Amino acid sequence: MSKALKQIFEEIKPAKVSKVYVELCTHFPLMPVQTDVQMRQANKMIDRLVDYLNNEPNESEAAEVSKYLAVLSDLVSAYESKKFQFEKAESRDVLAYLMEVNQLKQSDLEDEIGSQSVVSDVLSGKRNLNVGHIRKLAARFKVSPALFIG
Repeated sequence: MSKALKQIFEEIKPAKVSKVYVELCTHFPLMPVQTDVQMRQANKMIDRLVDYLNNEPNESEAAEVSKYLAVLSDLVSAYESKKFQFEKAESRDVLAYLMEVNQLKQSDLEDEIGSQSVVSDVLSGKRNLNVGHIRKLAARFKVSPALFIG
């Protein structure tokens, strides 16, 4: 390691991170996504972590996984923004599209969002999706949670 890096490390105190976060970073390092292959791998990791979070894991582990997942999703989004360069759809528009192609009614999303009136409020823009809604919708439709984050 260069003297310059050693000096930086001496000047800046290391952040405290959990073993879970370190293991996640060791297994799948958080780096800019630069190719379609890396994007597919990152999306696969995101899908697996969302599945893990949907299975009611240990709270402290889930908090660390959520932190890691947020950064990984940002890295994928940054790549997609550069590659595809189109406006991000509103989460309500994404939801409406997924409902249409899957021939679902508002009442069909009770387990993911809540009552028909709550779904109606989300679709009309009166309410936003929360993290729990996004996790459940991503799992149901087998899509990246980043699709609902705008």
